Order: sequence, then structure tokens, then C-alpha cells
Amino acid sequence: MTLNYKESESMERPAEVDETSSSFVVYLRKDITEVQVPATNDTPAHVKYVYQEAILSKADYERYKWAKEIAAEVVAALKGA
Repeated sequence: MTLNYKESESMERPAEVDETSSSFVVYLRKDITEVQVPATNDTPAHVKYVYQEAILSKADYERYKWAKEIAAEVVAALKGA
């Protein structure tokens, strides 16, 4: 499964995994960075967060979690061999 990440931003720090804000999809986020935005004539100085975001259906997210678990078990088995 290939995750297609796109750049996104928010005024609030997002969760890395968001399973609750939507009934249909799960948001996966990485590379979350806080950015200081200077004041302009129209807006005061503020903070925003920029990050990479992938959106998966709930079913695809379950398959993604399962694949990660299997991969972790394989890596653990190879380290123990």
C-alpha cells in the first residue's frame, strides 16, 4: 500500500493519526512543523502548523495497521535470528 501524502496546514497542532474527526476516513500526518507567521497589516502574528497528510478510508487504514504489525513482527524475527 502506497500512502499519498500532500502538504497541508492548520492553525492548531494536528494529531499524527486522526481516527475520530471523520466517520469515513483516517488522516495520517507526518513532518509536523510549527511555523511562526509574522504580523501583517491584516493579521496579527500567529503560529501555524505545516505537515504532510495522507487520507485513508477506514477499511484501508485497518489494512495499513495490519501490514505495519506484520512488518514489525518480521523485523523482530529477523533481529532474533
